[in-house]
Amino acid sequence: MPGRTRVESPIELTFPWSACQLPLIGFAAYLIWQNYRSDYQEALTETRNTALALSQAVDRELASGLSVLNTLARSPQLQSGDLAGFYAYAVAVNRQSKTMAIGLSDSGGHRLDPELAAELSMTAGNCTSAW
Repeated sequence: MPGRTRVESPIELTFPWSACQLPLIGFAAYLIWQNYRSDYQEALTETRNTALALSQAVDRELASGLSVLNTLARSPQLQSGDLAGFYAYAVAVNRQSKTMAIGLSDSGGHRLDPELAAELSMTAGNCTSAW
């Protein structure tokens, strides 16, 4: 019949829409995935750089502290058992370096008070560790 309009089925209406929209949806999904991958790589690189910078800073601090301890270990006052002189030397070195706090302990591992350590007449063999 010539005057009648044809009613299209839902499938006939959906196909042209999906044929136009699916490529756009696929392209949008690809762009989202590329953006995610780029952000992930950037975050990974930043994390690695931060970890490297932190490890280098820790290495510098440890090397500086080790240098101070080596300087104190070679002290003539410590070698001769002059703890009062060694204490004064350690204070002077610590003022220059400002990297760590240093304390003395006896051979039993007990912490020596700086004033007490200066008063004691101990041999260098009794002063075993720094902390």
